[in-house]
Amino acid sequence: MGTPADAPSGDVTADSARLPMAAAPAMAWLALAAAGVDVFLRRATLRVLTHDEVGGVPHRTLLDLGTAATFAQNLAACAGVMALAAAFWGWIRPRPFVPISMRISLAGFAGVLIPTLLLATLLPAERTTGLVVLFTTGAAHAMTVAMGAGCLRWRAPRTVKVAFGTAAMASFFAFGSTALLVVSAVTLWEQGHPLGMAMRRTGEIAYMVAVPLAALSARPWRSRSGLVGLVLGGILAGAVLLAADVVRREPELFTALVYGATHLELTLEALPMFAPVWFAFSIAVGLGAIAIRDAAHRQLGAGSLFLLAAGYSPTTPLTVLLMATGVLSLSRALVAHSTLQAIADAERSRLVEVAAEMADDEERTAAP
Repeated sequence: MGTPADAPSGDVTADSARLPMAAAPAMAWLALAAAGVDVFLRRATLRVLTHDEVGGVPHRTLLDLGTAATFAQNLAACAGVMALAAAFWGWIRPRPFVPISMRISLAGFAGVLIPTLLLATLLPAERTTGLVVLFTTGAAHAMTVAMGAGCLRWRAPRTVKVAFGTAAMASFFAFGSTALLVVSAVTLWEQGHPLGMAMRRTGEIAYMVAVPLAALSARPWRSRSGLVGLVLGGILAGAVLLAADVVRREPELFTALVYGATHLELTLEALPMFAPVWFAFSIAVGLGAIAIRDAAHRQLGAGSLFLLAAGYSPTTPLTVLLMATGVLSLSRALVAHSTLQAIADAERSRLVEVAAEMADDEERTAAP
């Protein structure tokens, strides 16, 4: 197969969308766009405009922005549920390279996650109990850890495997710290709180590594469309940093804004601008990755942006849904890259065999 001019060097197939699980579900792109609007409108703009330190915003404007934010949130939830179901089906359907044990376990996770996420999404917020959210969050984190352990058996590029492994590590420490902090608060265990916070900080570091690394694994700078995406992402990242620098003059508002957008706490006191810089950089490389025309590389960018929109240790139905969709997107991209690696190995073996046959022919021709 030939390699398209726009594809990053090293790609083996001209149309990786034909490979198993290389292309993201169609609804995933709608969910990703709506999630982006939700992050910048509901979790950022409205959080700033409704803060006590900010005044003078007309009530009608806040109502209109709130209506638009609610629409984006509901659209992201509905499209995300359909994208999650399609991503699960890609794993559950009979395939020769997916073991039956993995299909059965993922079918169990799908049977738990999709109905509870759909129920939590459709029910009003006041009727969504904490037990439902905790149960759904635990199932999503357990699925991430299981996928991280099961998917690393495939031969994919090292950066892709590291990105997926660190995402699974972040989920493990996120849910472990949440459970430990809850238990220590209920049982009044003094050592539980510092241990839980240490686990949370470790998970935050793994999360901050996984999100940009997943997009960087697509190498968007090695294709023309990827460079265009990087430029557009850089412009958006600059706007994010400018807004963060303006809001930084109000420490309480800045902390609420950064935590609302990222759920990160690690560097807010010592390095307050680190989280906005990381967030802006992740946006830039993520947009560069989804601009690549190759489906397998583009799905890496989608998974990265889904995890970015979910934030670290998500606790709401929508953010849990985004995290699960992002993890499944990364796992599907890992399998597609493993298939590309197998094709490359087969192509190299064939070339070696052809070269050996040509050498034998030359020796026979040169022999007296």
